[in-house]
Parts: sequence; structure tokens; C-alpha cells
Amino acid sequence: MDDTTSELVDLLRRRAELLASLRKGPWEKRDLVEAHDLPRSTLDRAIRELEAADLVAYADGAYALTAFGEHLVHEFSEFVDRAELAVELEPFLRWTTPEAFDLDLRTLADAEVWTPEPGDPWAMVNRHVRALETADRVRGVLPLVGLHAVEAVHERVTEDDADHRFVVDANAAGTLRTDENYLPLFRDLQARPDPTFLRYEDDPVPYFVGVFDDEFVQIGVDDDGDPKALLESDAEEVLAWAHDRIDRYRRRADPVPATDAADD
Repeated sequence: MDDTTSELVDLLRRRAELLASLRKGPWEKRDLVEAHDLPRSTLDRAIRELEAADLVAYADGAYALTAFGEHLVHEFSEFVDRAELAVELEPFLRWTTPEAFDLDLRTLADAEVWTPEPGDPWAMVNRHVRALETADRVRGVLPLVGLHAVEAVHERVTEDDADHRFVVDANAAGTLRTDENYLPLFRDLQARPDPTFLRYEDDPVPYFVGVFDDEFVQIGVDDDGDPKALLESDAEEVLAWAHDRIDRYRRRADPVPATDAADD
């Protein structure tokens, strides 16, 4: 960032309240003084700074944003909104990167986030399992598996004929096929006409994405296999993003063989 841009950003930050008023239309100086409860000398200094930066101009007895000022204040306001949202989502965002998580954060304005808490360390896991237990149709991509979740899927699919299908990466597939706790459940699920699990082997899956009854999305992040945060949203843009992401994995996945590694 060059010096001019840095100075403009600092000015936009320091004069944000005044600029927000000026976005609404021209103001006479005495009205600005009253609206912001400022000494006239302080307002005069602020106006001079904004005029010098070509953000504000005086015409017909009033001060208003210039065309350049309107553009810059709009962009800065958008940045502030996104930054505030990123701060709210920090418990989730800290475990991924912008390159891996390409969803526009603005679509997550109404999202909820669950994390392990001292008094409720399984809050996010319980939320996820409850969603599996109640949904009739689930589509997802998994970087790891949990026994309670697979038990919930097994019960819903084999006893209630729910339609749950997942793409898992190679590590998760290995757990399903070799761990004695998972293997009986896994073989039941894979023996059905439409196997529950497909395997994606090209790259590790960076995080969990699941769509439940086409009504809401869950996104789960972990750290070396340790679940860290679960985000949930029912926004249409998030649902569309999740469906697209899951479909991309499914097109490049194959059914996981219902055998252990020694039988390959």
C-alpha cells in the first residue's frame, strides 16, 4: 500500500461517522455541528481534511461527497461490513484459508457457529449428529468420520430408509474399511443398492460440507482430525455453493469397496 492510499484509509477510518452522514446528502455546516455535537473548530478541521483529499466539496451553501468520495466511502463501508463479519466468524475462519474456503462471507451474515466449549465440549458434534438423525436426505463431503455420526447414518438409512450419501477422502475411507468399530456399520451401508459412501482420492478434503433436506448447510472444520467449529446456514447462496461443491467431488468419486485393506 502506497502512502497516498494509506493516508486515505486512515482518513476514512477517522472520519467515518461524518462521512456516513454526508452519504445521505448535502449538509449545511451548522446542521453538521448540531448532528455530531462537535465544536465548530473540530468540524472545520475535519471538513478541511476531507476537502483536501477530494472526498467532500462545498456547493450551493452545503457540503456533500464528491463522486470520488462516494466511490471510496462505499468501498470502505463494504470492507468494514466484511471485516466485522469475519471477526464474528473467527472461531470458524481460523481453521481454514481464503484459498480453500471460497464462499463469499457476506452470504454468511445470518450463519450460526458452534465450537467446543469448556462446559459443552461436544456442542458442535451433537449439533451435527442431531441433524443426521432428523434429516431424510443428506448429501455431504467428509475429510474425517466420527463413530456417533456413522451410527446415526446407519440407523436412519437401514431402519428408516433415509437417503444419506457422502464422499469421503482416502483417510476417512481407510477408517471406515479397517476400524472394527466402523466396519459392520460401513458394510451394511455399502451393501445397499445405492452405497452410502463414495471415495475421493485426488486430494485431501479440506473441510466437511453437508446439505440437509435441501434446507440448510453445515460446514465443519478441523485441525489434524480434531473437530474445531461447525457453521450452519440456510441462505440460498450458501445452499447453491454447497450443492456445487459436493457435486464436483461426486463426479470424481467411486464407491468405497466394502472390504478391509487386506482384501484389496
